[in-house]
Amino acid sequence: MYKLTRRSFMAGTLLPCCCTVGKFAPQRAAATAEAQEQIDSRMIAGAVFARGGRGRSDPALGLQCWKPRQLPMTAESKFDLASVGKLFTASACVLLVCEGKLDPDAPFTKYLPEHVLAKEACAITVRDLATHSGGFSNAKPYENPDMTVFQASFSPSGPCVRGEAFEYACSNLSFSGKIVERITGERLDVFCRRTIWRPLGMTHTSWDR
Repeated sequence: MYKLTRRSFMAGTLLPCCCTVGKFAPQRAAATAEAQEQIDSRMIAGAVFARGGRGRSDPALGLQCWKPRQLPMTAESKFDLASVGKLFTASACVLLVCEGKLDPDAPFTKYLPEHVLAKEACAITVRDLATHSGGFSNAKPYENPDMTVFQASFSPSGPCVRGEAFEYACSNLSFSGKIVERITGERLDVFCRRTIWRPLGMTHTSWDR
């Protein structure tokens, strides 16, 4: 089984960012070899390396998927960014903190007073959400077909006590995104497009809701 180390993670994810042409060819070759090793170990299905500047792409490696049938990776393959979206939610919160519109040390229920914990003098802060130390578990109650994601995300806190332990929970960033929407009056994707993506030239970035 492939063992993911800090070095292999950096090689597999960061090196492609700088491996363009010319003097970076050896680094690009190393990153490609690392990706192929991860593909061979079935840690990832495939990868595509892009060269900056002119929209060129190197040959794709591996597969888009194994099941229900194997499909080869292509330069046009789409990738589910999954929790990478949390980066934009966090960035949106930082922008609001810098503008003085969001207090990271205020109880998060100040911005989401409809949450059930608002009735309990909640001490979980916005900063706790960002550091995953507020006590929420990573349970997925929204898998219950009788509950919407919104209803389920506003269920009580998990088994941990605030500040007792770090526990990664998707709900932390879900709450943060709702806070951004509450403060700005905009959908999270609209706010990120206006304040983050467009200024960075990310004209094709979108957020499916």
